Amino acid sequence: MIRRHLSLGPHIAAFACLVGASAAPLRAQSPPTSEACVQCHLGLDDDRLAAPARDFPSDIHAEKGFGCLDCHGPESHGSLDPAMGFLHAPDRRDIPALCGRCHSDAEFMRQYNPSIRVDQVTEYWTSDHGQRLRGFDDPDVATCADCHKVHRIRPPSDPAASTYPLNVPETCGACHSDPQRMTRHGLPTDQLEKYRNSVHGRLIFDQGDLSAPVCNDCHGNHGATPPGVGSVRYVCGQCHAVQGDFFDGSGHRPEFEQADLPGCATCHDHHAIQKTSDANLGVRAEEVCSTCHSPGDPNAQVFPTMEGLLDSLTVSADASRKILLEARDAGMEVSQDLFELDNVNTDITKARAAIHSFHLDPVKTEVDAGLAVTTAGLQQGDAAMEEHSFRRVGLAISAGIILLLIAAIFMKMRDNEARAEEVLSACRAYFEQELKAGDRSLPTGEHLRLAASAALLEAATSLPDEERRHLASLVERAYGLAPNTADRLLALVERIRTEHVENGRLSALIAETYTQEQMRALLEEIWLLVYSDDDLAHHEVVFFETLAKLLHVERNELAAARRNVGAYAARNPGGKKGDR
Repeated sequence: MIRRHLSLGPHIAAFACLVGASAAPLRAQSPPTSEACVQCHLGLDDDRLAAPARDFPSDIHAEKGFGCLDCHGPESHGSLDPAMGFLHAPDRRDIPALCGRCHSDAEFMRQYNPSIRVDQVTEYWTSDHGQRLRGFDDPDVATCADCHKVHRIRPPSDPAASTYPLNVPETCGACHSDPQRMTRHGLPTDQLEKYRNSVHGRLIFDQGDLSAPVCNDCHGNHGATPPGVGSVRYVCGQCHAVQGDFFDGSGHRPEFEQADLPGCATCHDHHAIQKTSDANLGVRAEEVCSTCHSPGDPNAQVFPTMEGLLDSLTVSADASRKILLEARDAGMEVSQDLFELDNVNTDITKARAAIHSFHLDPVKTEVDAGLAVTTAGLQQGDAAMEEHSFRRVGLAISAGIILLLIAAIFMKMRDNEARAEEVLSACRAYFEQELKAGDRSLPTGEHLRLAASAALLEAATSLPDEERRHLASLVERAYGLAPNTADRLLALVERIRTEHVENGRLSALIAETYTQEQMRALLEEIWLLVYSDDDLAHHEVVFFETLAKLLHVERNELAAARRNVGAYAARNPGGKKGDR
């Protein structure tokens, strides 16, 4: 079939006749260039002749500087005459040698790609394809031009290349899925379809995973040959080396070879390899092991036991991960436990690989190692959640206590504010209504002075009657109050204290009402009033100690008030309160 498509002799001959009337004139002309070949072929109506001209400019050979005659007429010295060595369409038997003329020459190939192999042709003749081509001139076997798509050859790393991993299944399937061609050789045609639905095929076609094996990874490239029974393990072992080593040590390999059973493919199939699952171990034991092992054979029951071991590890790992993630989301520190739990995946993988030993102990060893980690993870997760619950209860209790304290403080503040407002309102009303003399305006800073008066009068109760009366008179003069008003104010203070202030004296309420700065100003007001009266000077220390206790002020505040008043007195010698 391919030979028929490539038999272009009559067309080339016709083309040669169009170019010149005889071979002699053709030889007399300048050798044609590749550009001339392409230009002429693009104008032909026969697509079999035009297609190569369209494809060749993108071919790797054209990119490297090769032209049409480098393949079609290297010995013709530019002549298009077949008699002079021009190759219009090489015979299929000659294609490997034609390509090998360059690709088997190490010195020549080193100019273009020093790493490229130069034994492809030799390998090809050892393959089933090469042997059938050389021995039987089989028209169905593939040659270089069938796999590499002559005139549009690209490097295997190019996604457009027919040998790019994603394209290899289709390249091989072009022949191996052809019923007419394969029937003549008694070969199946479902390999490509099986591969598409296999675990490897889904990795390639669905996920574009170039690490997944394709046809040539298992069957070889130029030396493509179906693996023999004894070599299947090595083919699969290229990727699955650990499983292969377990299989070699299991004692099954010689038994499989003696029974003409391909090692890996006996359980996993060839092209239709499916993803394994732990739950399928028991099923596989019945389907595969029963072909050799009789029912009840203990050796045939090892797979169901392995299934139970793996299931216990995966269930434990899932439970451990679940509670650790729950603890992490709750804000607990379990990052180290989650990190260690990730190592269990390695234990599971090792345990699954150990299945190929066909013995229970290697699987149990890996499962036990994983269970030690998952058990610790479960314990840490439980402990973290218990601590989280404890913290929540403690937080709730603490929050309740804090709320109660806040409420108590708030109520206390409200109570203090209410009591202070009652005292100030009562004092203000009395001051405005009863202490105001005539139509005079209220003194400046009336509230502060009223508080000073109240504090002085309350403190004066510790003085002898004569001094207390003298102080009351001093307060009346200093604040412009009417005679005997101090006695009435003191009576008011006593009444307010007993009626409106519970469990405390008026001075204590004053201490709670004023800020530190206001309290210092209050002390200065009182101190200046007392300081300006010589008759009270000998009592000032005792008097102010009593006053400080009543107002709950610190000695440093009292001292600061004295210093401020002393500085004022120094600037105003002989000054009196009423003089300010």
